[in-house]
Amino acid sequence: MSYPKNESELRSELDDCGVDLDGVLDPWGIPYRTAFSVSGQYDVLSLFSDGLDKNPNTKDDFLALSFGGPYFHQTGVAIDNASHAFYESTGKYIRDHVTLREELKKKKIDLDALRDPWGHSYSYHFEITGAFFGIRIDSAGPDGGFTSCHPEHFSFVKGFVAW
Repeated sequence: MSYPKNESELRSELDDCGVDLDGVLDPWGIPYRTAFSVSGQYDVLSLFSDGLDKNPNTKDDFLALSFGGPYFHQTGVAIDNASHAFYESTGKYIRDHVTLREELKKKKIDLDALRDPWGHSYSYHFEITGAFFGIRIDSAGPDGGFTSCHPEHFSFVKGFVAW
């Protein structure tokens, strides 16, 4: 559940599979251009054709393929696993940042070093939702402000344990 975040990583992964990115050509015999972005909770890889005129960033360019994957997936699974393991071993819930940090250290994850795609720290909230204790992790989005309404702001809710 990891995805290339830049062209170098993409080329490396394709090379490992015996695929030369420069050999993947559009209908006019030109290699596709790559673009890497973030949309909500997803890393997105897009391949563009320069179109008939074979020049980038002109009217006839088109998106040939776009796909993505949840960039927080591996960390989210680790948080879920740490929450459940903590409950199983202590009978208690992770209710604060210090405890979460210590439990993730056991999984070789530095909670304080985690950054969203724009390089900002996450905000952690420990809350009860219905019959569950949960951990909400907020991304500040591209502008770095947790209070704005930018569409790239989002939350992950992890570590649900029933009480």
